[in-house]
Amino acid sequence: MSSFVPSQGSGVPFPAPNGPSSGHMSEKPPPVPWQQLTSMFETTSTSKPSVPSVPLIVANKTLEQDKETVLRCWLAMGGKEDTLRRKYYNDDYIGEDIYAYDWHDEYGDDEEYLMRDKPSDVVSEWYRVTVEGGRVTGLQWDEQGLTGTIPAEIGALSALIGLDLSHNKLNGAIPPTIGALSSLTHLGLNINYLLATGTIPAEIGALSALTGLDLSHNKLNGAIPPTIGALSSLTELNLHSNSLSGDVPYSFSSLPNLEHLGLNGNNFSNQSDCDLYSNLYGKRPVQDYLISLWLPQTLRLLNYGIAITKKRQDSLSTATTTSITLHPPPPHPFFAFLADHEDSLTDLIMSFLDPWYCCNKDRTALLKCWRSLGGVEDELKMGYGDDVGRWKGVKAIEGGRVVEIRWCRLGLKGTLPSEIGELDGLRKLDLEENEISSIPSEIGKLTS
Repeated sequence: MSSFVPSQGSGVPFPAPNGPSSGHMSEKPPPVPWQQLTSMFETTSTSKPSVPSVPLIVANKTLEQDKETVLRCWLAMGGKEDTLRRKYYNDDYIGEDIYAYDWHDEYGDDEEYLMRDKPSDVVSEWYRVTVEGGRVTGLQWDEQGLTGTIPAEIGALSALIGLDLSHNKLNGAIPPTIGALSSLTHLGLNINYLLATGTIPAEIGALSALTGLDLSHNKLNGAIPPTIGALSSLTELNLHSNSLSGDVPYSFSSLPNLEHLGLNGNNFSNQSDCDLYSNLYGKRPVQDYLISLWLPQTLRLLNYGIAITKKRQDSLSTATTTSITLHPPPPHPFFAFLADHEDSLTDLIMSFLDPWYCCNKDRTALLKCWRSLGGVEDELKMGYGDDVGRWKGVKAIEGGRVVEIRWCRLGLKGTLPSEIGELDGLRKLDLEENEISSIPSEIGKLTS
């Protein structure tokens, strides 16, 4: 969870942490508007989780070294040297649409591949090996019947950009040395039999260039390492259909570019409806879901802190300097502030967790406008509760303000209330083809 730190110079009357334990507390201050309340705090986003040092492995520097490593890795996973050095893609192959038939004949050979008369010594001609700029940059070895474990030596291919070992029969652990592939953008190990000590290595968080990670349909177990939250370039993450457990790490909230998330088919303790979220596409749905995992426990902890703080405040407010009763320590200034402004707690927390969450002021004004025009509240909310940005015809932006209302041809009638003027972030208002009888003067406040 992001930590909340008092802004310097904010002027918030926080009591000193070790202030006097006797005497009367100052009177409760008046409610603070949502915008002012949020401006009193600044967030320090959760620091990226510490990635352990990747086991020492000597990185290749030449194509010749890459060539030796590629051959050893292929053999270690049960591949045949003859296949690697002789099989090649048939550029002249003309057949049916590859999606209309089984890629494999009854003998298991790809119809669009042929075998050379002699094994090639040129690594760029090897089977599904990509060479660019004098280095091996890609290994596309999916669906090759590979077995055994992924060799630690694969981490020496320092120029590797793409690694696809999916749809094989690999087992054992993912080697920690995979974290040495600092140029890797795509890693596909899905649909294998990664069991034994099949946990996800924390070193995977060192793959700073990674945009796509697919470990789905294996038998991986244990907890997801929080270090995955350090992969800030990640756009696609598939971990579904494994035996992972524990909590979905909060560090996932540090993945700003994540657009596809697959977590279903595991045993996460903070994911009760995991099977409902097998295909999450788009930044907003992904972030909404991640927020839903942590918000309840966050609010429970904060509410508990507020309850304890109120008890301490009550004790201190009735204490006297002559009393010999032992008094509790003074409340922490952060919780004291929240206790004094409890009504704004939800807006405060949600504004940090979800930038599109609308403040109570905008939400209340919208409801009053809708009801005044004869609208039914359930029809406006469409089952989205307080998520104003998903209400009928409403658009909100990051920062939690309503910027657009399109309530055309909805059979609305009556007088538009003065509360419309409270939506001072509004840029577009479209109420055409309704029966609006009058417009209040407060609409002149909508200068945006």
